[in-house]
Amino acid sequence: MLSYVKLSIAVLLCCLITTGSCEKCTQRNIEVFEKRSGREIKGQPEWLVTVTNNCTCTQTGIVLRCRYFSTTENVDTSLLVPTRDGMCLLKGGQPVKPYETVKFSYAWWPPTVFYPIRSNVNQGCSCQKCTLENLNVFEERSGREIKGQPQWLVTVTNNCNCTRTGIVLGCKDFRTTENVDTSLLVPTRDGRCLLKGGQPVKPAEEVKFSYAWWPPTVFYPRDFNVNLGWLPCHSVRQGVLFL
Repeated sequence: MLSYVKLSIAVLLCCLITTGSCEKCTQRNIEVFEKRSGREIKGQPEWLVTVTNNCTCTQTGIVLRCRYFSTTENVDTSLLVPTRDGMCLLKGGQPVKPYETVKFSYAWWPPTVFYPIRSNVNQGCSCQKCTLENLNVFEERSGREIKGQPQWLVTVTNNCNCTRTGIVLGCKDFRTTENVDTSLLVPTRDGRCLLKGGQPVKPAEEVKFSYAWWPPTVFYPRDFNVNLGWLPCHSVRQGVLFL
């Protein structure tokens, strides 16, 4: 009986890891940041506003409270539309993707306090299966030379809508005449390279670095962990799950 329970738990974890899991999104996942630009527009101080969807699901119909909103600067109505009831519709109600930022500016004193009060979420949203196949590596020549060696530009993209950590690339025989930022890439002695110090790489995030050598190194994804929220991270290697 105990073995059956352990097996059931293992199968459940395996399913959760392969499919992923998005946390429940609410307006609390929408962050509003506001700061002075240092400029004045028609005698009024200008304010820069950044609204970020900090959820792994797309949100639509985002409404901000913006009581007494006034401005001497024209605001792009595709980004913000004030209504008569002290509300502002963000981005025309259009989708705001996971970790997407919407930025606008206005000019007035005192500043408006913006805060989210309503949004719509696709409640069926869930993280797609994260595999080595949707962790993409793109490499191209820059056209420059560093100490007699051609420079290569490398872009690693997380094309899964779950955050990944501990990304390891295969990088056998990696060499370079160009200093590589160790916060982006750290080679080890076993033909592997740790990307971004193992720190989180968000959905659709790109990590870029460059190096110089001939022949170029063939980088390819080897390992990663998936952030499943309340579950611990489990390693995925060559498409095989290790619990």
